[in-house]
Amino acid sequence: MSSRIRNIGFVLVVATAAAVSVPFAARVLADNVGETATPQSRPTAPFSHENLVEQAKSLSERRYEPLSPTNENWASLTFDQHRAIRFKSDLSLPLSPDDAVSAQLLPPGRALNNPVRLNLVEEGRVIPIPFDPAFFSLGKSAPNSLADVGGDYSGFRLHGPLNKPETQDEFVVFQGASYFRALAEGHVYGLSARGLAIDIGAESGEEFPVFTEFWLQREAVADQPITLYALMDSPSITGVYTFKIMPGKTTEMDMSVVLFPRRELNNFGLAPLTSMFLFDDTNRHRFDDFRSGAHDSDGLAIHNGAGEWLWRPLANPLGVQESAFVDRNPRGFGLVQRSRDFEDFGDLALHYNDRPTAWVEPKGDWGKGSVTLVELPTETETFDNIVAYWRPTAPFLKGERYEFAYALSWRNTAPVTNDLLKVINTRIGARPQGGKIMVIEYDGSNIPDRESSGIQAEDLVPEIFTSKGLVHYPVVEPNPHTGGVRLTFQYDPQEANSSEFRVVLRQDGQRVSEKWLYRWTRS
Repeated sequence: MSSRIRNIGFVLVVATAAAVSVPFAARVLADNVGETATPQSRPTAPFSHENLVEQAKSLSERRYEPLSPTNENWASLTFDQHRAIRFKSDLSLPLSPDDAVSAQLLPPGRALNNPVRLNLVEEGRVIPIPFDPAFFSLGKSAPNSLADVGGDYSGFRLHGPLNKPETQDEFVVFQGASYFRALAEGHVYGLSARGLAIDIGAESGEEFPVFTEFWLQREAVADQPITLYALMDSPSITGVYTFKIMPGKTTEMDMSVVLFPRRELNNFGLAPLTSMFLFDDTNRHRFDDFRSGAHDSDGLAIHNGAGEWLWRPLANPLGVQESAFVDRNPRGFGLVQRSRDFEDFGDLALHYNDRPTAWVEPKGDWGKGSVTLVELPTETETFDNIVAYWRPTAPFLKGERYEFAYALSWRNTAPVTNDLLKVINTRIGARPQGGKIMVIEYDGSNIPDRESSGIQAEDLVPEIFTSKGLVHYPVVEPNPHTGGVRLTFQYDPQEANSSEFRVVLRQDGQRVSEKWLYRWTRS
């Protein structure tokens, strides 16, 4: 299970400084930062994706050997010392011909103890980027000795014209194990993605594969996606990940993966997403907080292989809970932030209403399996307690080669089809007479012409299923404040401590809403 503590102080900083126009050779190919060099002065090697795949295959046939940990001088930095370290923006590494996209390198230190080797790829040749403290402004409180200490990078971030054509905004960061985060236009950092999840919930503990080395492609054509390659390694598996990234109103990642298991894997997740959910209107009573809510995501959306759209509000349970949505060849799934108004949170500092949605669209035949949601209890918003991923039914076998591809987009919301009412909020509260009042808010603004579509509140019939307890007095009515409709019903759990709900709105027997799925638990 994910227990990653997010480095809120450092990696959330959005830099806007444009890269100074320093010759590429002087910035990257020098033996030491500030010295000049030519491409011929540094040994290079030919590059190909096939060579990386062969490297991963060869690694999988050998015993796992983790990289050396971060140098102690860097690892012993305090939070304030590490936060003060900044990459010198005039040394940014250009990845496009017009310098529209550039890379900034991230220093090691503190909990960021997974060393990462970085390389550039230009004209089919690999150019290593050796670690050098001179890339960084260390801050007044950092020990002077750091200027002479070697090590490895902890990751990198990319900058480009995300919000305005003339500015260089940070739009993606790779740092920590196989974690990465991205931004779409107008967003701030929120949830994360990662390469692979292994042994989620196992008693022996979860295994976290690591991106050990990256190759950043310098593109020869402007306005094209930036291509990155990553080598992944862990005790159980190796692999090669290819990212083609295009920032914008929706930041698109075209991803392809080749994997080689070192052992048979039965409990693993493809395209995993990790987020934080503390509270909202469903569990507000548990938190003495001035805000209306606190979460990076408020629901799991699924477009299953049968074409149904499912919505599962997230929970912060009192104990670990896992939900599996069985499917074959899913069309898409993602962790979604639908709460977009400031009053949904009332937080001026953390901007939860501007956190992105991450949406996965599998390519090809992913076969049988389940979209799996793991929810962990938490009392703090610094803990990522939500994990969602695709879990194949068939195991990955030792010595075999596995390939899959998917599109991962960072966007405002899930791309729900325009002819369905979508859920925008779930409210749960106690009745004075006992039991619960359940409220589901639906938005119809995504439907181009509500009147011509014929969807009217008085014609809607709720179909409500609960695995335990009794449902009474369902009512569907217009909500003039949202422009949508509201379903309200009473729930008597009787002796049950938990129950699974399934709700859909129908008109003339036809489904006209997303399917709302919810696990109620007594608290």
